[in-house]
Amino acid sequence: MKGIKWKRIKNVRRRAVKYFFVFLLFMLLCTVVSRGIYAYQMPRVEIGQAAQKSISHTISAIGNVETKREVAVVIEEGIRIREICVKAGEEVEKGTVLFRLDILDLKDLIEGLNKKIGIEKEKITALKANSYTEEQAVKNTWQRAKEDFLNTTQIQNKKVSNAQKAYNTAVNKLSSYPSWEVYLMEEKKKDSQYQTLKSEAEKETALKKEKEEFSLYEDALKLSARSTWEEGKKVLEEDVSANQSNLSTIKEEKKAAILEAKRNMEDAKKNTPIDKSGIMEEEDILLQMEKQLADYQELLKNKGRIVSDINGYVSNICITAGDRTTDSAALLLADGSKGWSFRAMLTEEQTEYIKVGDMVTLQFQNGKVKEENCQVEAINKTKEEETYEAIVKFTEINVSLGETGVLEVTNQTDPYSCCIPLSALYSDNQKDYILLIRETDTIMGTELSVVKKEVIIQDKNESEAALEDNSLGEDDRFVVYASKAVAPGDKVRLLEEDDERK
Repeated sequence: MKGIKWKRIKNVRRRAVKYFFVFLLFMLLCTVVSRGIYAYQMPRVEIGQAAQKSISHTISAIGNVETKREVAVVIEEGIRIREICVKAGEEVEKGTVLFRLDILDLKDLIEGLNKKIGIEKEKITALKANSYTEEQAVKNTWQRAKEDFLNTTQIQNKKVSNAQKAYNTAVNKLSSYPSWEVYLMEEKKKDSQYQTLKSEAEKETALKKEKEEFSLYEDALKLSARSTWEEGKKVLEEDVSANQSNLSTIKEEKKAAILEAKRNMEDAKKNTPIDKSGIMEEEDILLQMEKQLADYQELLKNKGRIVSDINGYVSNICITAGDRTTDSAALLLADGSKGWSFRAMLTEEQTEYIKVGDMVTLQFQNGKVKEENCQVEAINKTKEEETYEAIVKFTEINVSLGETGVLEVTNQTDPYSCCIPLSALYSDNQKDYILLIRETDTIMGTELSVVKKEVIIQDKNESEAALEDNSLGEDDRFVVYASKAVAPGDKVRLLEEDDERK
């Protein structure tokens, strides 16, 4: 009986142990599943380390081809245009026919002008026959008034010229005044104390005190240099303003002086005997008629053809066939012999990476035509706020006047000691930070978490950022990519090779 009981107890114990191990196995399975779910819900991250490298900045700006010189083609006034032989944008050589005039109309004009000249000569002969004995005295009065007018004009023009030169000199001095960055750089170079402190602070063995001393000295130098630079610029600006005001005043004085001299001359002219004043006026008219006749005859000799005097491009046609010519330009020619200019618009930010004298590349026709090593001649601020224009000189390229192209230039900085991908950079309340990886041992094993570290950016482009020196240690790792939003303190797991970025 006791043997049977012992056997039952033994069987119960065996089943209990069996069930216990089943329970432990079940708990282990639950733990594994729970850990898997826990790990699956974690953000997956890709990590990286800081590297030493340079930051490149690529500037791209759209612009147009311009000429450095335009020549106006002016035709004698009053002649009908029969044919326009060129079109805007067309390249022309010296001797190319630009216009053809109406020959019949030109002959009629010559015939009519000859008749007018004959009548004018008879009129002058009649006026001379009726001159008075007071002619010489009145003539002397008129001559003196005319000389006074010419002398006054000459003197006033010289005053205006001198004032204009003074103003231009002041403007040139202001425009050549160095920018704040260039001025500060030169001040730093000249300051031996600054260079000494900088050298000591940049050493690897430099103490915190030495760095702080350098920082304080640098701030003081900047403050002093800024004050001096602003004062110098203010003096130049005031000089420009004073010269501009003086130029305006002298121009007004010139206007008043010439007006008075002209009135005196007109008063003297009124005292001239009618026949004599009439003679001078009619002689002027005759002179103009004879000059116009000579121009007409020269055009007739050339069979009404107007040709180009230069090699260039037709930049603008100001008249149409059938119109009569006026005293203004009928056509404008772009003279390419002095070279071409490319004018491109820049933002204020772009001007930090392109300077006068830089060599750039110009591309036209979607990159089919390219001109390399073109020099930037000027960078000027436009009337629009925060907008600048770059003027680039180039020659010997197969493009048309006014053609649109793209200016490109890439500038490489000196190597920075601590560069990171731009994707690793976060911003909060206008402060930049990165997420460092930290390892923690837990009952679940080694876990990864992220901590926030604020950083100071020295430079950056579209893909990388350069941090302040010594921002990160050699072993520091940070988040470069996260499968979902990550905040400081979050637990994360590494992105496996077979995982795909979302």
